[in-house]
Amino acid sequence: MLLAARARPEPAAVPAPAPPVIPEPPARTHERCVSCDEFLFPQEVEIDIPCNHMYCVQCIEELFSQSLVDESLFPPRCCKQPIPVDNVREILAPDFIQTFQDKKQEIETVDRTYCSDPRCSIFMRPKNISGDRATCPTCQQVTCTMCKAPSHDGICPADEGTQQVLELARENGWQRCPVCQVMVSISTGCNHMRCRCGAGWCYQCAARWNNNVKTCECPQWEENLLLRRANEVVNLEGPQEGQTREEQMEAAIETLNVHCEHDRGWAFSHGSAQCANCSQVMPVFTLQCNGCVIHWCRRCTLNRA
Repeated sequence: MLLAARARPEPAAVPAPAPPVIPEPPARTHERCVSCDEFLFPQEVEIDIPCNHMYCVQCIEELFSQSLVDESLFPPRCCKQPIPVDNVREILAPDFIQTFQDKKQEIETVDRTYCSDPRCSIFMRPKNISGDRATCPTCQQVTCTMCKAPSHDGICPADEGTQQVLELARENGWQRCPVCQVMVSISTGCNHMRCRCGAGWCYQCAARWNNNVKTCECPQWEENLLLRRANEVVNLEGPQEGQTREEQMEAAIETLNVHCEHDRGWAFSHGSAQCANCSQVMPVFTLQCNGCVIHWCRRCTLNRA
């Protein structure tokens, strides 16, 4: 006897999964970042910059990060006004803030001592220094804080490598910063040096400037550098109606001989040019000082001036 096959129930329909809800990105404002020129998000407009310029989060992070490897950007600043880390604490990662605070002590130390063991070379903090000896907390190497070599008895011996560098400097007309002792050479510009440590001084005699005022009798420019710079200015300006090239050169020399603090504003100059301050080639535009007509990049005008 055959039994009828029992009918199987149809499986319940499984509803299709709902498409994921992708939140719309927050609308940007009509304000632009002064550094990258991108429109800002609402929360970025609230970032407290002392000069009231506006920055996006990415550019603030980059400025603070770069200031730890390029001391000409330290302290992080805009329009010559330092940006307190507390103003941007909510933007920066907590571990970076700790790194920044640690590095800040190193950068602000004028006469620094580093571990004399080249395999270590870490910065010696004041708590690790006693008298003229610094004991490395990592490798226990003891370093002389006077000559920066391994600790020794008696008067510091002459460092042969340093003496060779100093002799080379004398032969080539290089100069040392009177504050941090870094070696500097000049190929363009006037004799007023602004070191990456922040010190202003005369390239001719190394005398320090006092609040951007020259304290020595040296000329503002070396004649060959002045003529070279005046020629660059005239070439950038192009022919001027009613003026010969010689008259343009005289006018440029007269302008350059007046010390300029670059505080008369900057004008956009379209086209590729080299920044006279950091030497980077800007492919699209530079900013031209309304006072001395020198060309700087945006980074230098905002964060290095």
